[in-house]
Amino acid sequence: VATVAVIGAVLFALKTGFDNFRKTLEETGSIFEALKVGAASTIGFLFGLPFVFINKVVGFIAGLFGFESLKEKLNAMNPIQFIADAVKKVFDGIGNFFSGIPEKVGAALGNMADMAKDF
Repeated sequence: VATVAVIGAVLFALKTGFDNFRKTLEETGSIFEALKVGAASTIGFLFGLPFVFINKVVGFIAGLFGFESLKEKLNAMNPIQFIADAVKKVFDGIGNFFSGIPEKVGAALGNMADMAKDF
C-alpha cells in the first residue's frame, strides 16, 4: 500500500510540475523560466509532502489539547511552497552565475588587448 502511495505522489508531483511548466511557458515565453518553475514545483512537492503530513498530524493533536492558535499557525504553513521557492532561488543563482561569465570573459579579453597594445 505504501508503494502505491509513493508512486501516486511521484506521478502527481510530475503532473503538477508539468502543468506549472506549461503555464509559465505560456505566460513568459522563457524556456529557462518554465523549466525552473516546473522543476522547483516538482521537487518542492516531493520533499515537502512529508512535512505537510507532519504539520497536519501535529496540528490535529494540538487541536485536541486545545491549542487552537498553534493549530491555525501550523495549517497556515506551506512547506511545499517554501521548498519550491528555495529551489527557484538556487536555479536563479545558477542562472546568474552563468549569465555573468560572458561579461567577465569579454572584460578580461579587452584588458589583454589593451596590454598587448602597450607592449
